[in-house]
Amino acid sequence: MSRQKKTRKVNANGPKMGERIKVNQEEARLQKKLQKRKGLKAGNRNAEEKKAVTSAQTKEPIDPRAGSKKPIALTPEQAVELAPVKLAQHQPKAKLVKAKPKTALSPEKELARLEADERLGSLLDKIDEGEKVSSKDLAWVNQQMERHQVLLKQLGLLDEDDSSRDEDEMLDAFSNLDDSWLQDVKNEREKD
Repeated sequence: MSRQKKTRKVNANGPKMGERIKVNQEEARLQKKLQKRKGLKAGNRNAEEKKAVTSAQTKEPIDPRAGSKKPIALTPEQAVELAPVKLAQHQPKAKLVKAKPKTALSPEKELARLEADERLGSLLDKIDEGEKVSSKDLAWVNQQMERHQVLLKQLGLLDEDDSSRDEDEMLDAFSNLDDSWLQDVKNEREKD
């Protein structure tokens, strides 16, 4: 049997390749070129100048390289002479709105509001339990308690003389307690 050379041609029975579309390949090449380009085009300064000239053809062409025409001081003496003294004029950013005066609550309502305040109650509980409280919270509690005392005095609900007298009477009553019941408890323990 004689040898057969390999060919790239496909028989009628062999697998067929899909049709090649040249248009898609050309589009792919263009997209690849566009992806490779980065940055501004060369001569960008000239391109901007042309745009400006086309919009205003009556004006002279402006050279974008030209900088400020403001004179620059070369020595310290010239700097003092050329520097204009401008005072900073600050404009307020926010508009001023008149504050609405707070409506004064009656002492009874204010006292009820203070006594119903949850934050004050929780902070007082923490202080009573001996937990640490921040200095801001402690100052706020002190301020609220001072206001509470003032309101109680205004309403006549607090008499300092009676409270000190009550404390003295309670101390005297405690010191004069009959301790016979204590002796009875001790005797019962000894018997057991």
